[in-house]
Amino acid sequence: MPPDHDMLWRRCAHLGRVLLPLVDQEPWRQARRHENLQAWGIDTTAGERLIELFAALATHAVAVDTSLSAAELRLRRRLTLNGKLSACL
Repeated sequence: MPPDHDMLWRRCAHLGRVLLPLVDQEPWRQARRHENLQAWGIDTTAGERLIELFAALATHAVAVDTSLSAAELRLRRRLTLNGKLSACL
């Protein structure tokens, strides 16, 4: 990845780590999340790390997509659609 993508990823990863404490301002949310993770058989620490990672991936995808020109976005969507259609055939 070019340096600007590295910086973008680091910022998205940081945002992913910052989101859970913001959500946990209401104490019942953390307890409920921990209960759900345990019910699903996922270690609490690993589950929270996965949540941070998914938040970072989603943020990164949005940031990259918004930086594309309209033509690049159409081409990317067309390639993605063609890949999904060929995978189904």
